[in-house]
Amino acid sequence: QQAVLTIADSNYNQKRLEASGAKVLQLPPLDTRLSLGISNQERLLKIMLLIDDLSAAALRVVLEIIMKTMNENELIDLTLLTFRGGQRQAEIEALVTELDERLGLTDAARENARKRDIHFVTVSAEPQLIQAIHTTRLLIDLSPQPDVFLQIAGISAGIPEILRAESLYVEDGKNGCLLQNVTTDLAPAIHFYLDGLKNWNTALVHAANKIADYTSGRIVKRLQAAIKEGR
Repeated sequence: QQAVLTIADSNYNQKRLEASGAKVLQLPPLDTRLSLGISNQERLLKIMLLIDDLSAAALRVVLEIIMKTMNENELIDLTLLTFRGGQRQAEIEALVTELDERLGLTDAARENARKRDIHFVTVSAEPQLIQAIHTTRLLIDLSPQPDVFLQIAGISAGIPEILRAESLYVEDGKNGCLLQNVTTDLAPAIHFYLDGLKNWNTALVHAANKIADYTSGRIVKRLQAAIKEGR
């Protein structure tokens, strides 16, 4: 409350600080780097889902929706992303097997193929993440607090992102999609970006425009201006 200025990295933290009476400027903790992905050149339609802050119940709902969508289009490939190591890998493998059997999503021809379509990836550093998303077509983060690191990487790579919580970095209908109801809205949002390239290309243009907003030079200038104003 005595500070001239406080810095927040997300909408969630900004609201918490403002509730305590602080003057807040929201800035990302890292800058954008133009590193557009090549997913539009890939045959597979690769989805990356961040799992870290999803409860077991929420993960079950989300995976069921995505796996049903995968069954409608055999080109869809799913990567489960974590920044916390392989703590949940056994849990998730068991869940995938259960859903496959319960929903009857695989036939004899695809009995083993479905399991190869779902991958588990652990990332601990920025270069790993950039490499992991290089061929990704769509990012999904349904956490109550979307990961800023992933969002900035997505902007840098020109990849649209589906969220359920508001974010400074992903604008609904521009470089991504904000869900009102995961159960009813997630599948249509996936189809929106994966059924053809028109909507995906529109998101790419908006993401590319955002890259300039979060370069290191722009971030420093905004910080300097805010400090000067605060004085």
